Amino acid sequence: MSLMTHHHARLAGLGFATPRAIAQEELALIQRKALGLEGVSAELFARIVSASGIDSRGVVADVSTILDRTTAERMRLFAELAPPIAVAAACEALAKSDISPDAITDVVIATCTGLAAPGLASDLAERLPLSCDVRPLQLGFMGCFGGIAALRTARALACADPSAVVLVVAIELCSLHFRRGTAPDALVSFAIFGDGASAAIVLGDDARGRAIGSLVAPRTRNLGGRELMGWNVEDDGFRMTLGRAVPEEIERCVPDFLGPGRPSAIALHPGGVAIIDAVGRALGAAIGAAPSGERTALPAANFTNELGLDLAESRRILRTTGNTSSGAVFRVANQVVSRNRERVRGETPSPQRSIDLVAFGPGLIADAIRLEGD
Repeated sequence: MSLMTHHHARLAGLGFATPRAIAQEELALIQRKALGLEGVSAELFARIVSASGIDSRGVVADVSTILDRTTAERMRLFAELAPPIAVAAACEALAKSDISPDAITDVVIATCTGLAAPGLASDLAERLPLSCDVRPLQLGFMGCFGGIAALRTARALACADPSAVVLVVAIELCSLHFRRGTAPDALVSFAIFGDGASAAIVLGDDARGRAIGSLVAPRTRNLGGRELMGWNVEDDGFRMTLGRAVPEEIERCVPDFLGPGRPSAIALHPGGVAIIDAVGRALGAAIGAAPSGERTALPAANFTNELGLDLAESRRILRTTGNTSSGAVFRVANQVVSRNRERVRGETPSPQRSIDLVAFGPGLIADAIRLEGD
């Protein structure tokens, strides 16, 4: 009788790159003028910006000219502007992992803002450079949970091939899809999305490199509400649908989705203040569950004190970069890991040892993967 060998996947270095940051108020003024907002629409946009929790965002597009570009023109801009940002993030991840580019066996790209074939994987292969045998894969149009989907995919590759060294790059140039419109969801998109790239290295058992921890327990759930969040191709860019009930649905479903095996911390995708608050309320309620199973709502402060720095780091990333879609959760996880290391060095009791990376996207889909510290 043969015994099945169970292989593991380890997360190594993380890398990031962001275009030049613009202050939120300055960018909002440019956007308001470009859209020609007046009266009620201008007042609504001002309220959205004021409540966004964002101080600055990086954007590559000239907002005053991008609004009248066709989708084809926007895709050409992505092909021109995305590779340098993706390469910068990948180089940082490789350096932190102590891995040479020619050791990479697989490249997994996550993006919902630029589509082409051959695309970014070929650009990375040429510019890093990578081996001619590298295996490319691109995940497209998955929205804000695309980065976790890419980590799930990289984990599967590393578990299937113990020698695998997988480069994951999640890059979004959201500003290329700013479109004319005064609907509330369009104005929210204008107010919260930013541009940037995140990269990660995932290692099989036999691959060498400096690892942060192991990737375990991937899970995905369709929360329902297909009409609440969508991402569709239009002639003038990609149009996002964002229903007002999204935070409510997330709050209702999150405790059951995350389940009983609660981690030490949660690196939550910074999708916006309302989503962060909804998860805080939901898990505060879960922590305060009565023996009968009836949940007792607790203040958000109790949740933060119980789990540590996770929501604070989500708010911090939202404030400094906005919502950079698929790669944003990598930035939050990096901050939580850094704080954990500081706690260990400071000999703080019970340092956090496991982190759940959690994000939501079109569908309405919830996606998560756990990082277990070594």
